[in-house]
Amino acid sequence: MKVSVIGSGRMGIGIAQVFAAADNEVVFYGRSSESIEKSFNNMLKGLDKLIEKGKIDEAYKISITSKIKKTTNIKDVGGSDLVIEAVAEEIGLKKNIFKQLDDLCRPAAILATNTSSLSVTEIAASTKRPDRVIGMHFFNPAPVMKLVEIIRAISTSDDTFTKIEEISISIGKEPVEIKDAPGFVVNRILIPMINEAIGILAEG
Repeated sequence: MKVSVIGSGRMGIGIAQVFAAADNEVVFYGRSSESIEKSFNNMLKGLDKLIEKGKIDEAYKISITSKIKKTTNIKDVGGSDLVIEAVAEEIGLKKNIFKQLDDLCRPAAILATNTSSLSVTEIAASTKRPDRVIGMHFFNPAPVMKLVEIIRAISTSDDTFTKIEEISISIGKEPVEIKDAPGFVVNRILIPMINEAIGILAEG
């Protein structure tokens, strides 16, 4: 399977590493070569630490890095089966990216957003294929954390959901089906818990 990851931050490279480790060809897109190289080098440092600890070997590291193609040309994502957007949590930015992806990618491609709280339905509405748009929320660090929230937009098809669920399992993750609602599940539980902790501290 050919996968593209949009977003050259920590989450983006983490997702790229996860898919490459599961033997997928990955296109890693970022707006600047500098940001791409910074993230890629951070991944290499993490892999080197695992080698030092004896958890992986050099051959495994090479097998991952050789499957990731770095690019600043958005057109390079066009031939992918799955595109995962992992940019900043700005709805306008995400919608603009999805409009571009809708034009670039073939009709059968699935477009996923890694948003942690924004409306997947609103993002999907910026495309002509809302049935092929879904939320795929990974947790930091993506190579370590098992949970993936799979968020159904109102228009997400059963076929799209099933494929993403199967893909999540194939890359070693534990998918959980979530309805499109503010904060989904993890953040919806986490934020009140943090607020309560602050309240307890304030009360001495």
